[in-house]
Amino acid sequence: MTRSDDRQPSNASVIIRLFQTSDQLECQQMIKLFSKELLNQITFAFLSTLSCYVAIATVLVSAAALLWSLWIFVVFAVVFVVVVLYPYFKWRSTVKDWEFSMLKTDFTESNSRRMWVAEWNCRTVGMVRLDQIGPGVAELKNMFVVPRCRGMGISKKMLNELIRHAKRKNLQKIALFTTSIQTSAVQLYKKHGFKVVSKGGSFLVAIQPLQRVDLELDLDLVDVQLHL
Repeated sequence: MTRSDDRQPSNASVIIRLFQTSDQLECQQMIKLFSKELLNQITFAFLSTLSCYVAIATVLVSAAALLWSLWIFVVFAVVFVVVVLYPYFKWRSTVKDWEFSMLKTDFTESNSRRMWVAEWNCRTVGMVRLDQIGPGVAELKNMFVVPRCRGMGISKKMLNELIRHAKRKNLQKIALFTTSIQTSAVQLYKKHGFKVVSKGGSFLVAIQPLQRVDLELDLDLVDVQLHL
């Protein structure tokens, strides 16, 4: 999962460098913070949907009172569970599982993995990771900037560095996934040439408040200089 947010003037004092073992603790703290933020966003998205269902329930109560039928409530309850409750708890479980997995991950560089961090005022304030997952294909993961440093252009700098590395390695494609509620991240990736290749990943997608968004970047079409 990925997150990005740039809203303020850039700061030239930010340094993008390779991950070091001394960054492990701060990166774990960023993962916990990202997980907490995403869970809050998911809860808000589903609560917004819930308010719509409360309005529908009010209408159904009136209809049931007139028709003296419990079937209306039964059908509504089934739809409510399928459309709202099940996806909500499934997403929460997915995020918590991801957090648990990431906290156990050793981010040290390997033949198939490279990770960068953003350093500002001697603190690690951002991170991004690239894992090669097949011949010529890599996956962007763990893009995150701490809240106090958003708006400084850090996400753009990290993404540019990652793309330069991918082109030097003669990779053909970078893939990633995020969620429909992380709109700033999706906008940033699109500005860098990423295309949405699929959106959904669950049944009843059209009425779900939250969907998975998959994006891909064709590196043969990218000129890194355009994003500086």
